[in-house]
Amino acid sequence: MEGLARELDGPRFAPHVTVVGLSPWSRDRLEAELATVADGLEPMPVQSAGPGFQQTYFRALYLSVVTTRGLWRAHGALRGTASEAEEPVAFQPHMSLYYGEVSLAARLRAVERLEERLGPLPEVHFTAGDLALVEVGDGRGGLLPPPRWRVVRRQKV
Repeated sequence: MEGLARELDGPRFAPHVTVVGLSPWSRDRLEAELATVADGLEPMPVQSAGPGFQQTYFRALYLSVVTTRGLWRAHGALRGTASEAEEPVAFQPHMSLYYGEVSLAARLRAVERLEERLGPLPEVHFTAGDLALVEVGDGRGGLLPPPRWRVVRRQKV
């Protein structure tokens, strides 16, 4: 994804599937929940469902990800809403590809070039074998730029 960031003049970051965004929970509570949730999960198959675009910095370009039972359970548990009967209204798992504010036309061209190198994006699939807690805040209520994000705990599932 570094080539995509360079092409669109965006920040470089490790590809990842977002299971939960920002949380009001303390870091200690999140670390404890991460360990508990990971212990109750098995490695999760992840399959993309095509590219997505939004007019927000952190969802400028991503791959939508099929919501599997494992992803839904991880999301629900880490948000404190572990009921599997709930509808995944706000949960939209995705693999971020680019953060930024370039035009939709530039993002579409980038996807075309990416597919030339990797093949059709909806066919991307892998198995996620761990969960990571990533610190993205600056300690003053703001967000750090993605290159300064830091994995504070990684837990195998």
